[in-house]
Amino acid sequence: MATAEANRIEWRAPQAWPVTLRGDPLQYDRGMKHYRRTTHTRFNIKPHLVWITKYRKKLLRGDVGFRLCQIVRTICAELEAEILKGHVSQDYVHPFVFCPSHVLASYLMQREKRKSSRILLREYNHLNKACWGSHLWVRELFVASFGNVTDK
Repeated sequence: MATAEANRIEWRAPQAWPVTLRGDPLQYDRGMKHYRRTTHTRFNIKPHLVWITKYRKKLLRGDVGFRLCQIVRTICAELEAEILKGHVSQDYVHPFVFCPSHVLASYLMQREKRKSSRILLREYNHLNKACWGSHLWVRELFVASFGNVTDK
């Protein structure tokens, strides 16, 4: 009997989230300064998006890559998303974005791929020859979200 009592694991009930506001009403807000807020939500959504050119062709050199950066910035501004970091290589695009809660990462990616493909193929004729069928990007996409959740 004594050994069974000693080997028992003690479980604590998880603390209710959000922290109760009985003491200091601003206690909850102090820890959430870096979160955005709307009327009914607080959020910190940071998806890491990656998409590549068709057949991994090195098409995003020079002016094409610079113009692509401008297009991605414009689309993010339209959707109220903020680009925290980003990189355009010769064959892939790699933005790290802060999204509003109502914008899905897949929708953001669809808009960026669709609009950028249409604009770049129209403005740069050599891309039409390299990407037959008017497809600049592959259909696949990569999205990973990063966050910080603690039990304090």
